[in-house]
Amino acid sequence: MKIFLRFVRIIRSILYLPLRVVVLIGNLYSQFLKILDRRNHDTFWQEIMQKSIDKNIGKNIKISSDSNKEIKFYCPSKIASFRVKTFFTKEPETIEWMNVHGSEKNCLYDIGANMGIYSIYYAKKFKSDVYAFEPSFRNLDLLARNIKLNLLEKQIFLIPNPVSKKFLVSEFFQIQAIAGLAGATFADENIKNSIIKTINQDQKKKDMISYKTLGLSIDNLIELNLIKPPNLIKIDVDGNELDVINGCKKTIQNVKKVSILIETREETHNYVETMLKNLGLKKINQFRPNSIWEK
Repeated sequence: MKIFLRFVRIIRSILYLPLRVVVLIGNLYSQFLKILDRRNHDTFWQEIMQKSIDKNIGKNIKISSDSNKEIKFYCPSKIASFRVKTFFTKEPETIEWMNVHGSEKNCLYDIGANMGIYSIYYAKKFKSDVYAFEPSFRNLDLLARNIKLNLLEKQIFLIPNPVSKKFLVSEFFQIQAIAGLAGATFADENIKNSIIKTINQDQKKKDMISYKTLGLSIDNLIELNLIKPPNLIKIDVDGNELDVINGCKKTIQNVKKVSILIETREETHNYVETMLKNLGLKKINQFRPNSIWEK
C-alpha cells in the first residue's frame, strides 16, 4: 500500500509540473510589471488565476437513490474538494440524522455551516428552510457561491456572524484563511491558544487571521422575530458549543420537539452533556465526537 501511495504521489507531482511552471511564469511576470507600474496596477494576472480557481466545480452528487435531485459545490481548495469527495463517507450519521428528521415543515439551524455541505443537502432534499451560520470570511464566500450554484437563495438564510451566549463584540480568530477550512473560535482565548498549538510554528504569524465582530444569540434573534424557531440544530463550532447552547436555552425549552446534533471537544464534552440534560433533552446516540439529543 505504501509503495502504491508513493507511486501516486510521483505521478501527481509530474502532472502538476506544467501548472507549477505556469504559476512561476505568472509570478515573474507580476514582478516585472511592478517595476514598470509603480502604482501597483498589475493584479490582472492574479485575477485571471482566481477566476479559473473559482470555476472549479466538483462532480454532481445525487442526494438519494429514489430521486433525480443533485447538488454540486465549488472546490477552490484541497480541503473543499475533500469535503465534497467524502460527502457520504466522512460523517454518514449526520446524513442519516437529517434523513430521519427532515421534512418540508422542519427548519434546520446549521451552526458552523462551513461551505454549506449539509445546509444545501437539507434544503435541496426537503425543500425546507435552513439558517446557515458561518462567520469565516473565506467559508462565507464559498457558502454564498454554493447557495447560488444550487439555486437555493430563497431557502437558505445566510447569517455571517458567530453564534454566542449573548449579543457582544469580541475577537473572531481563524488559523488560516483557506476556503473550506475549520479551526476558528469566537471570544475564547483558551480555545484560540489550543488551536494555535496544533500548527507549525513558522506558519503562526503568517497565516493567522483575527478581527473584531458581533456575536449573536439565538434567543435574542428569535425574540426579535428575525428568524423562526428550529426543529433541527446542528452545532459544529470548534469548541464554542457551550456559548451556543447558553445563547439558545429559551429556544430549546420553548420548542415542543427538537433534535440536536452537536460536536464536542474533550474539554467541553461533560459540560455540554450536563447542560443538555438540564434542558430536558435525552441523549439518543453517540458517534465519535458527535452526539444526538432530543426532546
